[in-house]
Amino acid sequence: GDVPAAASPPASKRKRRRREPKPGASPTSPDAAAKGRRRRGEADAPQPLSALLESASNLEELLSLVGVAGRSSALTLEAAAAALRRLPRLLANAAVGEPDTLAKRLEAGGRVEAVDLPTEWPSDLATRAAMWHGGDLDCDCRAALRRGRRGASAFLWVHELVGEVLDDAASREAAPLSWLADAAQFYGALRPGPPFPAHVLEDCADEALRRLEGVVSDDALAEFSRLARGVAVSQAAPNHDLYAALAPRLASALKASAASGTISRQLAASAHDVALALCLSRPWGPGSDIAAGKLHSAVCEYYCGLRQEVANVTSVASGAALGGDGRPSMSCTSKAGERNGQVKENQDAFHIALQGGVATIILVDGHGKHGGAVSSEICHILRCGLPALPDGLSSAAGLARAIHAADAALLLSDDVEAELSGATCLAMSVSGLDSPDAAARRVVVAHVGDCRAMLGRRDAPPHNGESRWKTVRLTEDHRPDSLDEARRLVAAGGRIQRGQFPGVGPATFAGPSRLWHRGSATPAPGLAMSRGAGDALGQACGLLPEATTHEVTLTEGDAMVVAASDGIFDVLSDAEVLHCCRGFWPTR
Repeated sequence: GDVPAAASPPASKRKRRRREPKPGASPTSPDAAAKGRRRRGEADAPQPLSALLESASNLEELLSLVGVAGRSSALTLEAAAAALRRLPRLLANAAVGEPDTLAKRLEAGGRVEAVDLPTEWPSDLATRAAMWHGGDLDCDCRAALRRGRRGASAFLWVHELVGEVLDDAASREAAPLSWLADAAQFYGALRPGPPFPAHVLEDCADEALRRLEGVVSDDALAEFSRLARGVAVSQAAPNHDLYAALAPRLASALKASAASGTISRQLAASAHDVALALCLSRPWGPGSDIAAGKLHSAVCEYYCGLRQEVANVTSVASGAALGGDGRPSMSCTSKAGERNGQVKENQDAFHIALQGGVATIILVDGHGKHGGAVSSEICHILRCGLPALPDGLSSAAGLARAIHAADAALLLSDDVEAELSGATCLAMSVSGLDSPDAAARRVVVAHVGDCRAMLGRRDAPPHNGESRWKTVRLTEDHRPDSLDEARRLVAAGGRIQRGQFPGVGPATFAGPSRLWHRGSATPAPGLAMSRGAGDALGQACGLLPEATTHEVTLTEGDAMVVAASDGIFDVLSDAEVLHCCRGFWPTR
């Protein structure tokens, strides 16, 4: 079982010698170097290692590139960052597999998650040699390297370099901010170990806080915020001063950006990252409480648009309707369901309105202990903020932005506890209702989770005069077991598995596939959706508050649109829902 010493890595951390630039020397730009080679008649240099790592198609290819660079002491900071950015997606692809096998594994109660990533080389010499030479195409040990070990081997090479950089003060201070953010994001999401290297995240946060002085650009603020989110998600430094230091800077940036006319997508994402970091660091001390309050006020005023009062809007209550004289008819209602014969708390919130020729529908379905408060808060923010959208209610991007903004405000709210409570949400507008041209009518919808919208379409009457009806789905539910969402969740540190119900004999798995924390024994968050608002612990393992949008121009036969929560669509098919609306069929 022994192998030559030269064929296996020593148990202690390897020390590498790297070529450092001479004092006062400046690096040659890639463009200048390429021009020089062309003047000398030389061929262009090969593609940089970082670019090759970014485009690696599988774990074997990534390991081959990282292993060769690691064994020759040629692994650079830029290449290591590229590997950390690419590795989660490749681990997720390997874990999820193909659609047919994914469905079968989940049906049988299987766990779908990324493989464990060790932070130390194994003590067994044969295993260590296989992992050490796993990327060498000519090595006999390569055949012994199991598929699951490839990602672990590639990570160990990178982890060594990360440790060397952060352990040395001069190297840590010289590391690019984006490199620190990439490291924090990877370690925070995938939590390698045991042992878990909490010092990596603490060092990244300490270094970021040291640099957070003077004027900071929006680009740098985005990297600081991404780093803060990674550290907060890991729970390695739950009350770090970095979160409170970033909040007032983002509040000022939001104010300045709003004064210029628009808030960039990058700045909005930065504000949400720090909002999540602060939510995960509760309970707050006095300093964090003040900082969070400043950011909350800025998010509500400048991002959500809550400065403006809602005026001239006809609001519709449960069971009421607008219509008559050829005008559109609208109605809405909500009824609490039952569980084991007991009436549940009604955690729905909704709002519909007709202003001019534009109808607005907001539907929020809460869940969790504080689900009713969450849905009420989200609905209120959307109701007040949608009329203030810069692009108007007919913008799909605007509706999605409003949902994202409402989630950021919710995470910072003092009135609502959103750690393990959240909501699914749908916002929709129907415009052109006052136009004599039927082609001017458009539906725009944005949603997260399993709130659903559908059209009732009436075909042109045939010769016998009998119209045929059909449904047109406007949304697709965001479920953890859909292929793309499953890969995204696993790459973000989530685990997908059906709910487990212990009893007599083997445990029984039942119900839909749910999202859990990777490798955690805690039964949380257990969400049956892959996107939603609130649920801070869910967002720490992949839950996404970014809405999917859809736009459609209505036809002459589109007579009705229906929006409802899973309380309807889990028990009724689209066709049955349309049949329930038969009372509207003779009308437009």
